[in-house]
Amino acid sequence: MPAGIQIINSAGTVQIDETYRNLALREQGTQAGPPAVPGTGMLAFKYSDLGGATYKWWRFDVPIPSGATHGLQIFNAAGECTFDAMLKYARVVDVFAGPTSGTVTKSYASGREYAVIMVKRGVIVEQQVRNDPGSPPGWYNYRRRFIQSRAYVSGSQVIAGWYTPEWADSWSGPLQVVPSPTMDDTAAQYIVVDSTGY
Repeated sequence: MPAGIQIINSAGTVQIDETYRNLALREQGTQAGPPAVPGTGMLAFKYSDLGGATYKWWRFDVPIPSGATHGLQIFNAAGECTFDAMLKYARVVDVFAGPTSGTVTKSYASGREYAVIMVKRGVIVEQQVRNDPGSPPGWYNYRRRFIQSRAYVSGSQVIAGWYTPEWADSWSGPLQVVPSPTMDDTAAQYIVVDSTGY
């Protein structure tokens, strides 16, 4: 019989074993630009509005042994840490799809802090075209703006919607054939995590 460990909750779901690895907190910050995230990691944000000017962030990635000399540690057959009791782990509260227009509000238990991981970003492309002011008829300029799906946290609620930036001042050079914008993708996906005490 192979060696191993399983910790099962009251619902019969395996919470910890020697093969499963939940993502653990690696870094966190406020306002400063968050780091690049490797393929295994995820960033959770707590924006204060859809503009995203004020925020906190947490980076979760595969667990690395804490180096503590006490507490439970579990390793897989390759010697990789799958659990360390001294680490803080991503506590997933919900997974939901964002709205294709407008906003959607999700409510959770009060007295907790929440952050949102953008699993899939939605984008809507708007394009403006004008006659090029320095060219004869038949020459044009264009500019684009990208309306992005976003979510922010207000108390115990997560509000998902769309952020529309101002138009940029810059236009393209003169063109006779204006390229078509890319197709819109309004399918956004979010993971809500409980970041209380992190």
